[in-house]
Amino acid sequence: MKHYLFTILTRDGEHEYYDKWLCTVHKKTVLSDLDIIVEFTGTHKEDWEEPYPCVYESTYDYRHYSIHSREEVEPEDLKVLERYGI
Repeated sequence: MKHYLFTILTRDGEHEYYDKWLCTVHKKTVLSDLDIIVEFTGTHKEDWEEPYPCVYESTYDYRHYSIHSREEVEPEDLKVLERYGI
């Protein structure tokens, strides 16, 4: 298994929010930006549109989501990230 630390950008009108999210994926799994956002928000893939390149919007929400960064996390770094609540 591989672990990734994603930084997800949420635009809410005039405000921007950055969330850090630690995700575990199987080694052979390739996740698109939309797959990551669907997992992060807990919604269905059919509920999303791409109004701008690499920016996604749910049909039930006015917020825009995009992946700001993704980093593979080494196994020895997992305990440190979990200690800080990520």
